[in-house]
Amino acid sequence: MLERAASKVADPAAFEPPGPIYLFFFTYTGVCMDLGVLARNLPACALLFTTRTVCIFMGSWLGASLAQQPPEHRNLYWMAFLTQASAQ
Repeated sequence: MLERAASKVADPAAFEPPGPIYLFFFTYTGVCMDLGVLARNLPACALLFTTRTVCIFMGSWLGASLAQQPPEHRNLYWMAFLTQASAQ
């Protein structure tokens, strides 16, 4: 029933696997990547990665603490957010 209701609201293309598009996009992006630029900016990249990871952990832990979530969940929530790409 939920699937039927969702298909009325969303575009049917939202439920189709976009595999070939992702394959082309990530292959093209990888081929065009300039590794020299990454190497020159490695300290800045490491700082941004570390800062983002620490802030995600602290924010999710604090939010879970304020919501009185059990400790076994509180310590794992950050993992769900870390995998989300933040490149814009």
